[in-house]
Amino acid sequence: FLFINILAQAQNRYKVDKEQSQLSITGTSTLHDWEIEVNEYHGYIDILESKKGLEINGGKLSIEVESFKSGKGGMDKKVYEAMEHEDHPLIYFEYKNTIKQTTEDRDLNMIINGDLTIAGVTRNIEVEINGTFSSEKTLQFEGVKGFKMTTFNIEPPSAMFGTIKSGDKITVD
Repeated sequence: FLFINILAQAQNRYKVDKEQSQLSITGTSTLHDWEIEVNEYHGYIDILESKKGLEINGGKLSIEVESFKSGKGGMDKKVYEAMEHEDHPLIYFEYKNTIKQTTEDRDLNMIINGDLTIAGVTRNIEVEINGTFSSEKTLQFEGVKGFKMTTFNIEPPSAMFGTIKSGDKITVD
């Protein structure tokens, strides 16, 4: 019993604070570059403090597709349709393991591996992230990941009878 209690104290769950967080998606098109702000997402990361230092012990992130806002209603609607939002209203990322990690004091620099599910298609991806613990027991993570929409069987959105087309590559920041 005491051993379980010690382990529980050594692991901390950090939940996403949307007031302090930003999540966006950028891409290109035949007309101009574009950016979408993501407004609804929830998640957590479990950090284990062990003799080895700080380690990720689990984590998940879910993103609501209909919370994507570009400031252009027509574009948002095209994105929702391309992502089959009615059948797949959420995007999921689930942490699997850490591939590489360096820790210095309260800073974490790592490459993690996880499953990303978009429009019902799951792909295993690697993401480089940097994290910093503050004195208030909060954790700030940043990361950028680029990939092609077609990797998830998503046809890049188009408009004006196909004369304006989104590029296939997007970047999540």
